[in-house]
Parts: sequence; structure tokens; C-alpha cells
Amino acid sequence: MILFKSSQISIIHLCILCWCICTFSGCGEKPQIQAENRTLIVAMATLVASQDLPEMNEMSVLIKDKFNQGEMSKAEFQAFDEIIALSLMNQWKAAQDQISMLQNSQKPQKEDLERITRKHLPEMKQLNRKNKLKS
Repeated sequence: MILFKSSQISIIHLCILCWCICTFSGCGEKPQIQAENRTLIVAMATLVASQDLPEMNEMSVLIKDKFNQGEMSKAEFQAFDEIIALSLMNQWKAAQDQISMLQNSQKPQKEDLERITRKHLPEMKQLNRKNKLKS
């Protein structure tokens, strides 16, 4: 009894291959980091750039504490933990690549937009007044 035709097997193999490539090459989307944890991205990027292993160990403890206290999601913890693990194995280039991808994948959150509006809205109003006076 034949369970699969050869064309079906090829499609199945192709699907498995695509899944493996996406899973293991890191083409999955990076998590969105909560506003209160966004400063950790910058701090970690600084540590990776300076290759500061003792501080990276301290960052590891901080990340674990925040996760254990419920201040960080599992996805956030895993993203940071992956970078820490690479750093602790002295794979600084890979750690730099991961932190850059994490930074670049962040989308503005409500808090970010409110902060930008509070900071720049007075400047924009002042520019509008100046433009009205010129015309």
C-alpha cells in the first residue's frame, strides 16, 4: 500500500525544509519589548559593544530577576537571554547582530508616542506661530 505519492513527499520535504530554515536561521520576528524594559536594550547594546563580560553577568542577574518577578514576558526574557548567552560564550559579533535586530524590530508604543508628543508639540506650536506671523 502506497501512503504518499512522490509529489506529495517532495512537498512535505519542502515544507519541513522551509520550517527548519525559518526556525533555525532566526527569521522569526523579535518580540516587542515593554516600554519599562526598553532601556535594557540600550544598556545591553552598550555592554555588547564594549564587550564588558563582568557587567554582562550582572545584566544576566537583572534580567532573570525581572522575569521571575513578572516584570518581563517569556518572549522578552528569551530575547535578552539569547544575547547574554552569546556574550558569555565570547561570540560578540553574533551578540551584536542579535541586539541590533532586537533594537530595529521595536515599534513605537503608546508611551513612546505620548513622550514624543509632549516633548515636541510645544516646539511645533511655536513653529506654526512663527510661520503665521511671516505670512
